[in-house]
Amino acid sequence: MLASMSSNGTGQLALVVVFLSSCAVPYAPDSLLTLPPLCTRDSGSAPHATTRTLRVGGLDVHVNAVTNHLVPESSVLFAYVFGNRRDAPARIDFTGVRVTARTEDGTRTTWTPFDPRREIRPGTLGPRAWGAEAIEYDPPRSGPPPSSICIDFARLTDDVSANSEVCFQRVASASARSVLR
Repeated sequence: MLASMSSNGTGQLALVVVFLSSCAVPYAPDSLLTLPPLCTRDSGSAPHATTRTLRVGGLDVHVNAVTNHLVPESSVLFAYVFGNRRDAPARIDFTGVRVTARTEDGTRTTWTPFDPRREIRPGTLGPRAWGAEAIEYDPPRSGPPPSSICIDFARLTDDVSANSEVCFQRVASASARSVLR
């Protein structure tokens, strides 16, 4: 069948897709949970972890607070790597992830994902499959800078336990930008 499709120019693409999908390495459960934390070092300071890893329902999730010069200093960029532990497809929905910031006085604010083209939407992660995503979150228009930023994964997938939140402390660094740890 691929040979007949190659005469109209689409067979080559189909062959590449089959080849790539047959080379995909299946996700090994717990492999993200055993990764050492990524560390960052500001000039003149000790290295500090910028990652958190947790089990969220049938998924393992590794999240890294990333610094990128294209992201406004008032915003935060989180890079996610996730793997399906199960032998069945898993629902995954980053629109359900809640990011909140807490100020020194305890005030909490909800941050919104930067998604001008509306690309963040629910999907399905295949059995033993894995993926990666990076999402910028923006603060409300006003207010003091946060002392911590937390990510609640309670609505990322089905069957999530009560302990689905991870937090990063925001601290001033030797550079002009603050960092999360």
